[in-house]
Amino acid sequence: MYIHKELISILCLILSIGGIIVYKFFRDFQRLNAELKKWKKKPLSARDYFFFHQFEPVVFNLNSHLKNYNSSIKKNKRQILFYEKFFDLFPDPLFIVDEINQIVELNLSATKLVGRDAKTKNINSVLRIPNLGDLIMKSNFEKKPQISTLKLVYPVETIYTVWVSGSSKFIKNKLNFIRLYDCTSEKKVQELQTEFVANVSHELKTPVSAMVGYCETLLGIGKKDDKVRTKFLKILKKESLRMSSLVSDLLSLTRIERIEHTKPEGIVNLNKLLNEIQDSYSSSFKNNKILKLIMSSKEIETIGDYNELKQVFINIIDNAIKYSDSKSPIELKVKPNQELINISIKDFGKGINESDIPMLTNRFYRVDSTRSRDLGSTGLGLSIVKHILNRHQSELSIKSKINEGSEFSFNLPIK
Repeated sequence: MYIHKELISILCLILSIGGIIVYKFFRDFQRLNAELKKWKKKPLSARDYFFFHQFEPVVFNLNSHLKNYNSSIKKNKRQILFYEKFFDLFPDPLFIVDEINQIVELNLSATKLVGRDAKTKNINSVLRIPNLGDLIMKSNFEKKPQISTLKLVYPVETIYTVWVSGSSKFIKNKLNFIRLYDCTSEKKVQELQTEFVANVSHELKTPVSAMVGYCETLLGIGKKDDKVRTKFLKILKKESLRMSSLVSDLLSLTRIERIEHTKPEGIVNLNKLLNEIQDSYSSSFKNNKILKLIMSSKEIETIGDYNELKQVFINIIDNAIKYSDSKSPIELKVKPNQELINISIKDFGKGINESDIPMLTNRFYRVDSTRSRDLGSTGLGLSIVKHILNRHQSELSIKSKINEGSEFSFNLPIK
């Protein structure tokens, strides 16, 4: 009986110790579970556990996994943040539409284009771009990206290069990515280049054809006729000078367009420049009152290019002499103030129609094309003036009234 009591006591002791061990293990697991639930992205420590040695490898492995998980979360957050910022701040309008063409997402540029309330609306109802729906349908049908040049007709006519990604499955939805690239300026440049080449070809074709015809006449029936030969040689000289003037103006225009966005850095004495111009006209015309200069004797200086500004004045004055038919002298006024020098060139001739004024600085534009050609005009003078003044951070203003005259004015910075 005594032995049985000892065995019972030992068994009770063993059970008590086992219970304590099981309890401690259970408490360690509870603590580990609680720390994982309220995990604060800090490494776990095994020192707080009763069974330190047993839990140390577990905690070490958990810390490794948690570290990798934390790193992956940070990486994904960075990527999401980057793509969100990239999407929002991308300069071109971007749209994401679902399989029924409803707008799911749009960036800031797209919001400026169609408004904030465009989300969930059909893209064809908020973008007045004919054939956009057909392009989206084609990309979905062929399951590959499509690109096309389309025109937005409202509110402002704009030409876009439209890129459609083709629908891709994202979770449970099929989404399409659409980008609008504004190529209006590029198209206009291409049109201007085409128009420019056509105009140059047209301008050169007439004198060249005339010169060929006169040369054939001189080599034929006019070969022995002194009067015909003299007459035709004078015409050939006139046409040659016109072609030379046209080529010279084209070279000037090309040069100034190339450096138009580079500000000049020279110092120009306007008194010296304008007196030189006045002297040249006085010596060229019998009536030395062709140009009346109105400016202070005090020296006025501006920042600019001497030869380019000289070309501006000569082109405007030449036009006034050729087309105004004014009996009064042309007035060139220079009026400086604190920051700017106001310059105006005014004639008192027949004036220009109001409808023609906006077109005067266009290449090859002439109010009276027949008379302009007879006077040797190339139609590039005021276009050159416009580009030179653009380079000098100025703008040409034109005012005119029929039978009262015209005034060309612009401002230059005072030094």
